[in-house]
Amino acid sequence: VSISEKVLAGVLKQPEAAVVAGLKQLAQQGMVEYAPKKETPQLFFLYHRVPENELVLDQKLYNERQKQYTWRVAQMAQYATNASACRSVVLRRYFADTSEIQPCGICDVCLSKHKIPPLTTQQLEEMATRALALAAQPVVPAQLQRHLACSAAQLDQLLQYLLDEEKITYSHAGKVVLQKK
Repeated sequence: VSISEKVLAGVLKQPEAAVVAGLKQLAQQGMVEYAPKKETPQLFFLYHRVPENELVLDQKLYNERQKQYTWRVAQMAQYATNASACRSVVLRRYFADTSEIQPCGICDVCLSKHKIPPLTTQQLEEMATRALALAAQPVVPAQLQRHLACSAAQLDQLLQYLLDEEKITYSHAGKVVLQKK
């Protein structure tokens, strides 16, 4: 077979010298016969391909491997589209882990189960009124969170809303202060 080291180097994204060295190494290991570039480089395979009429496939084994492949692809698709089972649990079951498997609590699926929905406009307005009353004196955000009995994500949403509406600002000490008009 005629080959081009330059084309192989381009396909492999390697320098041409590295491709030549690799071909020489394959020749030393007896895997191919390599005749370096004279006019056109040549590559000789030491073994012929098995003719089609002599190729014997175990149909039972082939069908089993095809079935396993189909199962693996289906599992991969399920993993990618799954929105209810912990990713860690799915992976461990895939690899036949027989131990008691607990959800990890840190994958996207686990986190979405514990995610608190954003505040509605009405809830936001009610909390803003209470927060502004509490912020009559400078207050740290943690105190606001305790008094409002809300999650950190809800507090962040509330504070961002109040900042956007220019009703509060932060002091240099990191306290929430009413915006002066």
